[in-house]
Amino acid sequence: MKNIVFKSLIAACITSMAILSTAKASMAQVDMSFLTEVAESCQKDVFSSEYYQQMGIKEVVSPTSKDSDYYVDNCIKSRYFYLLVISKLPWLVSTNEMLPGYLGSVAISRIAYENGFSQSNMLDCLASKNKDSQECINSSFDEDTFYKMYSKDTPGKFDSIFGSQGDIQPILRLAYTCPSCVIAYNNNPSRKQMIGAFIEWFTKLKPSQKKELMSILGDEKAQLANRTSMRGEADKAWNEYTALRQRLAEEEKEQRRRELLGE
Repeated sequence: MKNIVFKSLIAACITSMAILSTAKASMAQVDMSFLTEVAESCQKDVFSSEYYQQMGIKEVVSPTSKDSDYYVDNCIKSRYFYLLVISKLPWLVSTNEMLPGYLGSVAISRIAYENGFSQSNMLDCLASKNKDSQECINSSFDEDTFYKMYSKDTPGKFDSIFGSQGDIQPILRLAYTCPSCVIAYNNNPSRKQMIGAFIEWFTKLKPSQKKELMSILGDEKAQLANRTSMRGEADKAWNEYTALRQRLAEEEKEQRRRELLGE
């Protein structure tokens, strides 16, 4: 079991996802062990009231069958991407928290994911060592990078995770990766505080670690291509999941037909 932050990840394969372990070679571009892990845990957590309650969400309205793919989609992509990050940089899981409850590894994953197809301008911000600098203002650091909360009544808080799909994507992507990070952000609901905490965390890393991180966060052609490829692989993982699920459903349907005919 990998040391990952979505603690409810389970190791044993569930029956409905057993097909993932026998995927054909044509799916080699997606790490099927990663996909099996995140598919199992997402199927469990997306529909679990207990999962959301640990983040202090008072009311959980389960997604309808029509909308459930939207939430499982965000869960699988976010968790798969996080596994990609720590597989490339395994030492990340041993680094300190950026804030109490908010791991630096999660911050790296969030920044890289949200800037999967664009520049982040991160290096100049980090080099300034000043959360108020123009470089940080011009960087990709925004509320959505770390976690943006939406609520009609109390900014920075919310009662239910289910609502307008366009608005809650950043919520889902962090909540499904790191529940404790949601609480950490609630306790520090300030963009500048979050940037300052990240700069301080980054500054304490070894020089070799900083250089490795820029392979994911940097804006040079190769670095951007690396980030884009990782985001693309996470998207592909979701596509493989839906294709495999459809195949399983078709096989189960055919089995019922054969049983009905006594074959």
